[in-house]
Amino acid sequence: MNTDIVSAIELTASAAITVAALSSLLPTLRARTSALLLFGLWFIAVGLFGAIQLFGPRHLGPPGLGLSVMLPILALTGSATMHPALRVRIREAPLTLLIAMNALRVLGVSFLILLGEGRISPTFALSAGWGDIAVGFAAVPVALLARRRSPLSVGVVAVWNTLGLLDLVTAVALGVMSAAGTPLNFIHEAPGSGVMTTLPYLFIPGFLVPIFATSHLLVYYKLKHRAWGTHTSIAPEPAEGIPLNSRQGA
Repeated sequence: MNTDIVSAIELTASAAITVAALSSLLPTLRARTSALLLFGLWFIAVGLFGAIQLFGPRHLGPPGLGLSVMLPILALTGSATMHPALRVRIREAPLTLLIAMNALRVLGVSFLILLGEGRISPTFALSAGWGDIAVGFAAVPVALLARRRSPLSVGVVAVWNTLGLLDLVTAVALGVMSAAGTPLNFIHEAPGSGVMTTLPYLFIPGFLVPIFATSHLLVYYKLKHRAWGTHTSIAPEPAEGIPLNSRQGA
């Protein structure tokens, strides 16, 4: 079984798991079913785009691929935070779910495998690969720590979340700058990042990156609103020398 087939299986499974996780945040069965349908159509569209090499240098190229990353993020975060019922649902959703789903990013090892096969440029592959692996391995411990709902947990989650989002932004930027034969090719390393515009790897920037980025933005949203999930909130630290229950009773 070659690398592309294994990657296709891994990416499809990852897409299914992340879609199920995000869809579970919706308040009704009808909403969840509609979301699954839309996610499915999106996944199929990305597959078709890859089949016709829509984001290759002869067509839309890196700018088009960049839009395919940004537009879904805006759509997902916008719908999640602007709709009143969804805002309530997001605040009640377990923070641990949004964190733990990033454990799938350990499959960033695929970048290192592609590098070993000489199919992707080193700067891009090493940053994207090791960055994803580190964020993915840390996801479960951070999610477990988040269950404590303490001020320390807030800090750890915020740091992990920032690093996780920066990893995605850096990977996209390096991928665009490593694309050979385009005006944005500032990193001149063979063979470039063109493999990411082909199947099955297009599912990474075209589908999974927007979903993982959205999970990070929703974590920020929940931290901002002190929404730990399941009708609980992050407990504030009491002022020095004043017990919290005394201040609440005042």
